[in-house]
Amino acid sequence: MVVTVAAIVFAMIGLISGCGQTAPNPPQGSASASNATQSEPSVELAASQLNAIKIEPVGIYLFPVEREAIGSIAYDETHSVQVTARNAQAPYTVADFSTKWMVANVTESDSPLFRVGQMVQARVKAYPDRVFDGKISALGGSVWDSGGNPAVDPNTHRVMVRCEIADPKNELYPGMLASIAIRVQDPVESVAIPMTGVVRNGDGTMTAWVTTDRHRFVQRMLKIGLQRDGQYQVLEGLKRGEMAVTNGAIFLSNMLQAPPTD
Repeated sequence: MVVTVAAIVFAMIGLISGCGQTAPNPPQGSASASNATQSEPSVELAASQLNAIKIEPVGIYLFPVEREAIGSIAYDETHSVQVTARNAQAPYTVADFSTKWMVANVTESDSPLFRVGQMVQARVKAYPDRVFDGKISALGGSVWDSGGNPAVDPNTHRVMVRCEIADPKNELYPGMLASIAIRVQDPVESVAIPMTGVVRNGDGTMTAWVTTDRHRFVQRMLKIGLQRDGQYQVLEGLKRGEMAVTNGAIFLSNMLQAPPTD
């Protein structure tokens, strides 16, 4: 009898303690929390902070496909003119100063891209804002293969490229260090963004910021290609017409990295 009463008491306690309770539900918001963790980082700006950035639609830019090389300026020995010395019986020749040579050595991996007649643009440190136009006049120097084609120098694994550079004002002097850009194929039209709209992170990745409401800005990872005139070619990460920060991207990245305030 005592055992039966005790069993009844324990059963009643169990019923009372479970009264009003339901089976536990799975935690709400776990999927969205996971998505938030994996989504692109974002920051929000107040209206007063918009003055620190510039927002424009992502556009298209025509990128020339070029290879660059470093060399030096020399006299053009093939285009000479004849003058007669005042006190000399025999004439002598001097180089034509209106045309200069620019001689450079290019890597063997790039050498198949070059051919005689290709247009080039040369720059020298003496005139950093100037471009001197020219064309390739010879390839290979004194190194040739059995078929009469320019060959790779076995010691340097490079090929000599000689260019004729127009210098009508005789501003280029032999020995000047020069760089040339050689266009090797037709320009490429591509999505582009100003360099001021791109941030290079410490790990080497490149990012930009996009927005749909000019209030919330989302960080976007980019894959960058060619560079020209302050523009980056965007291979992945942006689409034409998207609204992106084109100046002041570093301001948003700094906000993202700033520690939270109390």
